[in-house]
Amino acid sequence: MKLKKCCLMVVAGVCLTGIGMTADPAPLPDAVLSTPNEPAERPPTESPPAAELAAQPVPEPALARETRREEQVVGLLRFVVPRHADYQYGLGLELQWVLWFGPSFGVAVCGGIDRWAIEAREYFEDSEVVLRPQVDGSALALPFGGSLLYRSENLGSKLRVTAELGLRFAYIISDVTMTYDFIDHYGQPTRVQDTVDLDPRLLAVGRLELTGPIETAWDWFIGGGYQKDFAQGENWLYEEVANDLSGIVISLGVRRRL
Repeated sequence: MKLKKCCLMVVAGVCLTGIGMTADPAPLPDAVLSTPNEPAERPPTESPPAAELAAQPVPEPALARETRREEQVVGLLRFVVPRHADYQYGLGLELQWVLWFGPSFGVAVCGGIDRWAIEAREYFEDSEVVLRPQVDGSALALPFGGSLLYRSENLGSKLRVTAELGLRFAYIISDVTMTYDFIDHYGQPTRVQDTVDLDPRLLAVGRLELTGPIETAWDWFIGGGYQKDFAQGENWLYEEVANDLSGIVISLGVRRRL
């Protein structure tokens, strides 16, 4: 009886061993099955190594791109065709410091110097004491002020249009002379020459410019517009002498990005 039980236990053990050997093995993870030359894929929840993060470019936030500021220094030549017939022309130089608050809008601080040439001519006054008055000379204007600026997107070939609207206060150094014959109380003519005092001016300036690149940091521009003299001042000697600096403005110059 005991021999029979031992035989049954031996047969059962052999059967169980056979079943365990024929069963399918447990699946191995992908990292073990990958070849040595091909790194295993990272699980979605695993962070990339620090070296990989350092190599990846960091995108610039859109808000930072839109609010990036740009500084420029601008030099321009100005030629003015005067509205008043008493001036031949106005010719000058203006410097600007420009700050752009974004791609389109900016402000400028401006200062310059202009020479206004007087049209030499003779006045005919209906007076018993003043004969043949003549005016000649020039005036030096020192305008300074500020402007608001707007520039468009590129129009092709990297060209842009810039609009300017500003105010200038112009202090005037006058070298305008008035020469006339003065009849004294003895009835004798005396030749007299006096300087015409020209008052300071307040000017509004509006211009449009076409701008194109020269090289990386430099741009050229050419433009035109109009300046309006709001405070047509009086003259201490002859009211007929112009003190109006209104006229058509033609300008050209360069811009330098800082």
